[in-house]
This record gives sequence, C-alpha cells and structure tokens, in this order.
Amino acid sequence: MTLQEIADQLSLTVRTAPHRLTSRVKGGYASDMLSHVMAKAHAGDLWITIQTHPNIVDIAVLLDLAGIIITEDKPLDPATIEKAHSEQVPILTTAKTTFTTAGELFRQGLPGVDEG
Repeated sequence: MTLQEIADQLSLTVRTAPHRLTSRVKGGYASDMLSHVMAKAHAGDLWITIQTHPNIVDIAVLLDLAGIIITEDKPLDPATIEKAHSEQVPILTTAKTTFTTAGELFRQGLPGVDEG
C-alpha cells in the first residue's frame, strides 16, 4: 500500500513532501518515545505519534521511514515542517487518536512491526 492510498483511506492531511506519497509502506509502528521507535521501527514503516518537534524528522531520516502520521491535530512546530521539507520526509496529520489511527491502518491490512 502507498502513502497516497493511506492518506485517501484515512482522510489524512498531507503537510510535507507530497511528491513522496507514491512510496510503498511496509508496516507501521506507533510510539511517542523516540528511543522505542529507533529500536523497533524499520525502513519503509509508517510511524504514528503525537510528537511534533524537529527530532521526529531526524528519526525518520535515520531509519528511512516511509513517513510520519501526527495524531490528535497536534500543531506542528514550524521548524519541524521546515526540516521535513528539507529532508523530504512526508508528514501527514489527523484529528483521530493514535489508537484509532493504528486500528484503521491494521484493518486496512498494514502489519505492525512484530507481525510483518
């Protein structure tokens, strides 16, 4: 499944790197702890979080993640948006909770990192 398909199915708002929506997503991981994401997520995964500071972009680049979904309509730090544009990291947003977002992705057939 591609980021574009996920954005369409979940009615996500694309905030950065729209040209990367054709990227294939291999799995998903939900966590607000950066150290957990670094230990568990894999290249091609989609990360779901409420974190909005610029460090999330660094993690996405380090792990070569497909993108980041920010939940609960958390306002993005302008520095995060700027960094995501610069690094070409797709950030998508939703008003839904992390739990609901993860459940919808799982229902669409996207495996978690432990199921893949």
